[in-house]
Order: sequence, then C-alpha cells, then structure tokens
Amino acid sequence: MEQLASLVRKDVFILGAGFSRAINGKMPIAREFLTPVIDSLGEEIIARPQGGETFEQWLSRIAESQPYLSADQNLERSASFIKVSRIIAKVLSEREHSALMHPIHSWFAKLLFAWHVRQATVISFNYDNLIECGVSTTESAPIGLDGVSLLPFDILDGLPPAPAAMDGHNHSYTDPQFQYLPAPTFRGSVLPVPRPDTFRLLKLHGSISWYWVPEDLTGATLQSWPQVGSFGNPVGDQEAAIRRQLPGREPFIAPPSSTKSRYFANPILRQLWSDALGAIANARSIYIIGYSIPLQDQAAIGLLLEGIGGKHPDIRIVNPDHSGVLRNLAEIFVPDDRREGEDQAEFEARRITSLKDRFHISESPEISSVADFAKGYFDELMSDGVANLTVVANSLGPVFGLDEQWNGPDDGVRYPITGPVYCTGLPITGGVPTLICEEADQEGDALVIPVRGFEQENPRRITALIDKLQRCDNLKTIVARYDNGMEIPMVPSSLVFQPTPHLQGGNWYNLNFVGFRSPLTESTATTSECS
Repeated sequence: MEQLASLVRKDVFILGAGFSRAINGKMPIAREFLTPVIDSLGEEIIARPQGGETFEQWLSRIAESQPYLSADQNLERSASFIKVSRIIAKVLSEREHSALMHPIHSWFAKLLFAWHVRQATVISFNYDNLIECGVSTTESAPIGLDGVSLLPFDILDGLPPAPAAMDGHNHSYTDPQFQYLPAPTFRGSVLPVPRPDTFRLLKLHGSISWYWVPEDLTGATLQSWPQVGSFGNPVGDQEAAIRRQLPGREPFIAPPSSTKSRYFANPILRQLWSDALGAIANARSIYIIGYSIPLQDQAAIGLLLEGIGGKHPDIRIVNPDHSGVLRNLAEIFVPDDRREGEDQAEFEARRITSLKDRFHISESPEISSVADFAKGYFDELMSDGVANLTVVANSLGPVFGLDEQWNGPDDGVRYPITGPVYCTGLPITGGVPTLICEEADQEGDALVIPVRGFEQENPRRITALIDKLQRCDNLKTIVARYDNGMEIPMVPSSLVFQPTPHLQGGNWYNLNFVGFRSPLTESTATTSECS
C-alpha cells in the first residue's frame, strides 16, 4: 500500500518592504521615511543625510558609534536614533492601522494558510506586524489538527517573550480597552498544550511591537507586545497599557548594518539570525518577495552567502524590478572577473548568466505580482494534496474488490478502508461538520464534497472517497460545499501531521482534512505592487 507523502517542505521566504506594500499600498518603503523623519525632528535632526546616501545608510551611520567622533558626539547621535525609531514606529503604526480597517485579502490569507501547512520559514526585514495581524484574524487564521487557531506567539516561537503578566504562564491579562487575551501557552486550559506545528516568522530587523531598554546587551529587556490587532479589528491607543507593562522601553528597530552593530549583540536577535541561517542552509526553495537585497546591508548579504554556501536551491524572485534583484544577487554570488575591453552592460549580462547557471531562478512576468504568486503557491499546495491522496487511492486497486481483513460492521460486505472523514475548523453552527463523501462529484478540476451538520457518521465514507478519487481525472483541489453555496478548499491534514502511522493493516481508521477558512472573494483594501 502506498504511504501518504508529507506536504511539509523546506521553503524559505525572504520578505522586504514591497511585501507589506502589496498588502496595503500605504505601507512605506525605506526612502519614504526620510521626509516624515526630517519634518518631525526639525532643528533637532543630527547629521542629515548627505549626497546620495540612502535612508538605510543614514540610519546605520547615526545608530552606530563612529571612530572619527568623540564619545559625546556618538552619544548624541545614539539619542537621535532613538527619536528616529519612535517616528518610524509611529508612521508604521498609523499605516498599519489603516490597513487593518479593511478585511484581509484572500490572497494573503491563502499565503498564510500555505505557510502553515508547508511549515515554511518566513524571514522578514520589515518592522510592521501585518503577518501577525493576519494570523490573529479569526476568519482566516490557520488552525492546527486540534482545531485551535494560531496566535502570533506561535509563529514567533515565543521570541521575544511577552511581558510576564501577558504570557499566560501565571496570569491572564485584561484591560478595559481590549478583549481578554487568551493565554498563548496554556490556551485557556489548566494543562499546557503543545504549540502547534506551523510556519516560523523571523523578524531580523526587529519590530514596532518589540520594546527594549536601549544599550541592553543581555536581551533581558527585549519583549514583544502581543496585542497587535487583526484585519477588520484594529486596536486602539495602547500607549498607556504598554507604558504600564513595559516601562522605560523604546521600540526595538535595528538598522540595516554590519554585524558589528550593538543591536546584533542582543542574544535574542542573534538567535533569530542563527535560526535564519539554518533555514536557508536547508532550504529547497528560496522565495524573495518585495526585497531588493540592498548591498549596504552587510549582515543580510553575509547571511545569504553563509547559508547558501555551495548549494544550489531554487530561487524565485517576486518583484517588478527583477533585473535589479538579479544584479544584486550576481554581485553577491558571482566573482568580479571583468574582462579587458568589456563594457558595463556586457559584464552585468555575463554575471547574470553565470548566476542562472548556478541556481534555478524563476523571474517570469506572471509571478511579478505578490497576489498572483500567493494564489499560485496556494493552488500548488492544493494540487499536491490531491495528487498525494490520489496516488494512495490508485495504489489500492478497486476498493470494493479487495480481500483484506475487515474490522468494521458485520454486514457481509468487506470494505478495505473504514472510518470517518472530517475537516478541522469548517465554519458551521449546530453540530460537527460532516463530509458526505458518497455524494461527492467532480466539477471541472475540483472534487466537490457536500458538508452538513448532524449527519450520522458513516464508517464507509473513506471507502466512498477513495472510490471517487479513483474515478476522477485531473483533479487539482478538494472542496467542501455548504447548502448555501459557500465553498472551502481543503487539504488532507494527515499529509502534514500524521504521514504514515495511522495506516494499520488494510484499514484506514479516519481521514482528516484542514480547511481554508477565509472567504474566497477579494477584499477592497488598497493594494500596490511591491517595489
């Protein structure tokens, strides 16, 4: 008998500001911070950007002690950077609030779902909380096999930790402005519940919801604020609550810089970078979305060089400026062997050719849109799930003709596969949702299965489903359909959480699906191509 293949993959996503801008066109990219920073500081600004200096370069220059300055001058610039960090946090918080006024985009919810099932590693150089907000959005939050929705705490793997009064270990946190915050570790239970297997978010430049005491190199004061809001439900002013729980802290925003930065001396951030290195080193595919790989960020370049090393992962670029990203990748990975008499264009073209000879790089126009890519990645997951399940079904032969030991009902008929078929997290009221596999039918490239509540569970439902899979051709997805016409794509969660152990003898005791819970229609929130 064929065994189910896991859908978990070693995919790594590297995100830049263009990813956040694709979610909401008002999210700023780096150079757009310069004007509000200068306007806010006015005469207080120190060491204004010079010449062609980029915003990132300027941030690094004022954030780090410079050998050509006196001690008091370096301290003055350090204080100035703290002010800049506050302005960055304020601007991003305002833009983030604007994004959360709208429902979540279907493509974003699909991407979160696919990350969850694939258990991908998501490396972000963004300071905003849009990914955490997406996970917190009830109607789209990915769920585990036990039906428990994910929390931002889960995708961050508890780093940085939340304040003690909010971490769920000893206390619950209530505030008149906010709803009760479920305990992220205990999840409202007396006994600890293991954190669900899901994707990992590594924010390598910090976050506007992380706070620390500046210059603290021990990591003891770096903590995250868990109340980030959700799409359709932004949080209100939290300044007073944050001041009570995290007194004397400032936003933890690390500038793109060299590894000599004092920010990278923080043990929590160092651990996140170490985790990112391990993920890149083991990646089968690396997706670079809305990130230009700026050459001034020496720490990020070193991460790619050390992580990829001599390996040859697939690299997919999702950015309208493919050529710029390719040039920067070539600058990193291809030796500078300019030939005599070779002009700049010829040199760059040859380097990019060498880059493509080493890596399988995808940069086709149809994936230049973040939304289009996300939909394609989700569809690929759905197709893989159906394909794996179909392989198992076809390996059984005609299911009603197999002569295998039967431990089911003694009705004179031998069914090789038995047990319930259900889907974790299907939205339904008035009972447990039941998939009626015997009424499933193929529509286009989808196997559509009716779903109802209060249906008596039929132990032969898996047999009926396997029989349907054997009879259908060119399936790309399995869909649960309600009586009101609502449709929800599903993937077999057994492919993720239980690859083989539940196959015992010839009988398959149950088959679990996990459903994509978000509405399939797109929201009207403002979007923009990444840049």
